[in-house]
Amino acid sequence: MRYFIKDILTKRDAKCLCNLNVDKYDFSNSIMKKITKKIKNVIGDISLSKPSYYNIDSSQNGHNWHKDTGTHGHMLWCNYGVSILLKKSEGGLFKYKNPYKTYNQEEHYLNAIIHSSDEWHMVEPSKKGRTVLLMFL
Repeated sequence: MRYFIKDILTKRDAKCLCNLNVDKYDFSNSIMKKITKKIKNVIGDISLSKPSYYNIDSSQNGHNWHKDTGTHGHMLWCNYGVSILLKKSEGGLFKYKNPYKTYNQEEHYLNAIIHSSDEWHMVEPSKKGRTVLLMFL
């Protein structure tokens, strides 16, 4: 299953998250509370306790095709993956495999791409500066 939440964040919130020193298991931050409330309104109740976590990722490498249960089944607890582009740069196209769908930077920026953990997806490499909030719930 796939979901899309437009304007889940403001530019100000995105900038704050980019500068946040994160405890990946702590969803009590006011911005994370706002995000998770909107997600719950769309997909229903979700667990925010361990092992659920989030990460602010600035990697330029991208991610090969994968499911959010982990390449070696190390995240079988994960029910949903969430991606929110916080800061744009060149590249970083988000892709789903079947059915094929892409999200470019303009479509992804400040919007939540949500999928069940059984969805094959990938992200192309990007230039320095791209920052994304990833959540595994």
